[in-house]
Amino acid sequence: MMITPTGLAALVLCIPLLAIIAHLFVKNHFLLRQIVQLLAITSMLVVTISLLILFNKPIVIQAANWPAPFGISFVFDNFSRFMLVIFSIVTACISLYSFYELEGQKATQNYYLGYWLLFLGISGAITTGDLFNLYVWLELILISALLLLQCSIRNNKEVMFNYALINICGTLLMLLSIALIYAKTGTLNFADIARHLNQLSNDETLPIFLLLFLSMSLKGGLFPFYFWLPTSYPTPHISCTTLLSSLTTKAVMLIMLRLICLFKPFHTVTFTTTLVLMSLATMLLGVMGAAIRFDFRKILSFHVVSQLGYIALGLAIKTPLAIVGALYFLIHNVFTKTTLFMVSGVVEKSYGTGSLNKLGSVATRNKSLAIVFFISAFSLAGFPPFSGFWGKYILIKAALNQHYYTSATLMILVSVMTLFSMNKIWQYAYYRSKTTTRRVDPTKMGYYAPLGIGILLVLALFMGIYPDSILNYLSTIAKDLSHPTIYINTVLIGVRT
Repeated sequence: MMITPTGLAALVLCIPLLAIIAHLFVKNHFLLRQIVQLLAITSMLVVTISLLILFNKPIVIQAANWPAPFGISFVFDNFSRFMLVIFSIVTACISLYSFYELEGQKATQNYYLGYWLLFLGISGAITTGDLFNLYVWLELILISALLLLQCSIRNNKEVMFNYALINICGTLLMLLSIALIYAKTGTLNFADIARHLNQLSNDETLPIFLLLFLSMSLKGGLFPFYFWLPTSYPTPHISCTTLLSSLTTKAVMLIMLRLICLFKPFHTVTFTTTLVLMSLATMLLGVMGAAIRFDFRKILSFHVVSQLGYIALGLAIKTPLAIVGALYFLIHNVFTKTTLFMVSGVVEKSYGTGSLNKLGSVATRNKSLAIVFFISAFSLAGFPPFSGFWGKYILIKAALNQHYYTSATLMILVSVMTLFSMNKIWQYAYYRSKTTTRRVDPTKMGYYAPLGIGILLVLALFMGIYPDSILNYLSTIAKDLSHPTIYINTVLIGVRT
């Protein structure tokens, strides 16, 4: 029986649910959990890649066959399908790494539940075309994040409380903005809201949409609401940290990109200026926080904040070139930062600490680990020919084209400061001679962890050496996003494959 495009798209939401159910039945068997996980991540990769390759036109699913704008729409266009492939690849690599890190750990059951709940929430959030349904998916992401934060050998209650508190504040603001948008437009469908906004003045709608943006900024970790993020990531297992850093805030940035391109109030000078200032502050304060830290994971966690600023700046500029730069930089960051977090996890498990003051001579003990860190660190700092260079180059070029000279200068400055932080890790942990007692031989990681790290490293290198391989497709996505009528007609008129 031939599967339909909508049936294949629906599997993106069904596979995580089936994986959750399967893990509940095999929770006491480590080997069976691995088998279930491998089958599930393979299925997800096959489905998402098939959606990207086999279909050129958008796929629209109307929940319960209710027509838009009355029913909930799920839109699998070039943008969402491509990002689903990226997230599928990176979560598969994280899953391989988790087999190395979490073997024998008691917290693995919560990890797998949190893993698939998070993927389900991310998939729903970046494909939904309904504002209230978006709120539901974001709450599912919050629940999964709390499950992942619980997977820790330390007392994590304060971190979980802070994480939940700031996200619940964002939720309340989001619900208030949704109610006001519904009162103003009479609809919650993205496409229908955009259509109604064309008939309303920005003066009467801008305050409402600024409130919606504020709620997303809380969940996305932008200045001045970023403080919860770098304190959350250093505490759980590395497998959980990589999931949270790679998916949660990045998904929020993607959602913001969709909404900013669709909704007219986000095209005003007031909003653009606000987002530019917030993105620059996020970049600068994130990298300054990393500069004064002396812990491997804490440095990387602050750099997560800093790099969100780059992505947000691309969203603020909003030109097709800036959108390409933001998406390219986001994908580079997902691959590179996940690799660096995994490397930090191997170091912590091998030597029992992530403190730079206690580490040393890692390069002489494990040259392959040092090479992976060196390449990823230079890529993060933006050195050619690595992928970080192209992402920053495109964003700087987009900023200069729109006369954002201060923004371009600050991006270069933050890149230099990023290099300082990466060099600090290299000098203290890898290069200097210092005797550190090994708990686990880092050369004996088995096959799963090196495979996961290696795939991400190769993908990041490929992006840097052959940037056109991805930039051409991102240009098509940026063109679609820059013309909201394409999305509006797809949903409301019902263009399908």
